[in-house]
Formats: sequence, C-alpha cells, structure tokens
Amino acid sequence: MLIDWLTLKLPREHVPQAVYDRAANLNDRVICISPDGELRWQKVGRESIRSDSHQLVVDPTPHFLTLSGSPARVVNGNNVFGKFDIRECAADMIRFASKHLECILPLDGSYLFRPGIELWNCTRADITANYDLDSLPEVKQALLYLGKAEGGRYKVRNTAETQYFNHGSALLSGKAYAKGPHLAYQVKKFQAEATPEQMELANRILRLELKIGHQWWRERSPKAWYEMTADDFQKMHQDYFAHFVGKVEITEMDDLRTNFIEAAKRVGYTEGVGMAAYRTWCQIKAMGLREVEDTMSSPTWSRHRKVMFEAGMTYADFNEQNIVPFRRRTIELGAPVYGWEDIRRAA
Repeated sequence: MLIDWLTLKLPREHVPQAVYDRAANLNDRVICISPDGELRWQKVGRESIRSDSHQLVVDPTPHFLTLSGSPARVVNGNNVFGKFDIRECAADMIRFASKHLECILPLDGSYLFRPGIELWNCTRADITANYDLDSLPEVKQALLYLGKAEGGRYKVRNTAETQYFNHGSALLSGKAYAKGPHLAYQVKKFQAEATPEQMELANRILRLELKIGHQWWRERSPKAWYEMTADDFQKMHQDYFAHFVGKVEITEMDDLRTNFIEAAKRVGYTEGVGMAAYRTWCQIKAMGLREVEDTMSSPTWSRHRKVMFEAGMTYADFNEQNIVPFRRRTIELGAPVYGWEDIRRAA
C-alpha cells in the first residue's frame, strides 16, 4: 500500500516573502521529473493535473503555498509501490520543493523556532492498495465485476479500464484500475520508468485507490493529518471498498444458504431471518434489485441487506443475474501486496 497523492497547503503567514516571490514568479509552471530523475520545467494548465500525474505542482495563492503531487514520484522511478507514512511522504515532497525552489520550507521543529510540518494543512490524500490477481485477464474481469457495483449512495462511472466510485465527492471517492496498462502508458509518455520484469509483474495488479477529499479533512478527520497512522488509512481503505468487493468464495447454492443463516446469527438475527434473506437474495437474482426492494418494507429490507452484506455479498452482486466467475477468485482486502518481491513470490 502507499500514499499516492498529497495536497499540502502552507498558510501565507508562514511563507517567507522571498520564498513566496520565487514561487510566484513561476506563474503556471510546475516541477516535473524526467525519467532519469532530473528536474525540468514545463508549462501546464492547473486543470490538467490528475491524481496519476508525475508532476509536483507548486501553486502560490494569496492565502497559501500549495504543493500537490505523488510522493512516490519524487523518490522513485514509478509509483507502483511507495511509502505509507503520511509524515514521511509529506517530508519527501517538502524537501523536493525546497531543493528546487532553493529555499527552506517548514519541515522540522528548528524552523524559525516554530513547529515544522505541523504548520502545513492537508486537503487531499490518495490511499492506494495493490492486489495480485495472477494475470491481466483476471484484472480486467475484476474491473467488469466492479463496474456493476452501483447501489445505495455509491455511484459508479465507467471509463475505459477504470471504474470510479462517487467520482467528484469532496468527502471520499474511489477508483479501481489495471496498473499494468497504466504503467505502460506512463513509461511510453516518459512519465515513469520500469524494468521489463516490473512491466510484466504490474499486469497482475488490480489497484484500488481511495481519495480522501478536503471536506473529509475539514469536517470529519478524528485527528490532525500528521497524526494519522498507516493503520488508520488501511482501515478506511478496507471499510470503503468492502462495499464493492466481497470476502467469501461461493460455489454451491447449499453453501450459500448455510452462509446466510450463519451470517444472520453473527449479526444477532434468527435462523428464520437468515432463510428469509436468502430467499430475498434469490429473488434479486431472478427479478433485479429495484423490483424486489419495492415489494418490501424498509425495516425488512434493512435487515435482509445487513445479512447479505455480512454473508459477503456486494452491490455488484445485486446487479448481476448470476454470480460471475470473479466471485470464485475473491480479493482479500486485508492482504494487498506491498512490493515487487511479494508478486515475485506468488508468480
């Protein structure tokens, strides 16, 4: 897992005038890393910056000095894997910007006898997990499955080989995509570098990315951004994508019925509720989600849905007429791969 994007803002009162003037003189220019690690300046419009960009943007405004970019890209040749400590990631970006702005930006407590990294605000963090699915065809099959995962308050938008969940939300949003083709595109555009072996191994990777937006940081974060731990982010990632990706393997209908009964007991319901939820599930597969939901009272639907989720169902299953083969190759959200060696061992 890694932090694949950060947006950091330093309030104007903490930016020395000389530093602000130097950054302001860049106008619309960005810091851009070439494949050999050298810096080059490139003119770019603000709207062109994306979460998968290789660029680090320095943006001086009347109220903030903003750094935006991928922490992994300022220290590595590509962003397939990287760090998961938000303080370390922020420090990498701040050091990189300081070096190329030829200045000292707040980073540690020695900065003008004031706090360092604590002076910065974080308004966006993208938390990424990579899952090894053995081959690119399996990754694509998983994406097709996830593309049918719309339900409840979660909205899915499909574009090419990427599935977006609640795209544009200022709270939490997600996306799933095949990392192999994306890495190949970056290498082709000289935005990243990778060995032939890494290119081949990347084809096995399904990437699930959670974007934590500015509204979440402003209104819902339980602690300061620099106090968030890797465990905090991992739980957020798992909780978010658990709505779309199941955790159980289902092959026979008898096993499924038993699974529903046991799931009902685990959440405090009776065996009868489990059987009723199973019948509701069968009706959904035959008639469709909306048709079945409209025939039930809200409390009953709520109970059955709770049992179905506990049994490992997802919104994607609600929109399929049959359990697709991907259900037999379940992603374990608690077991992503953390580096190239993890994939080599499984290959």
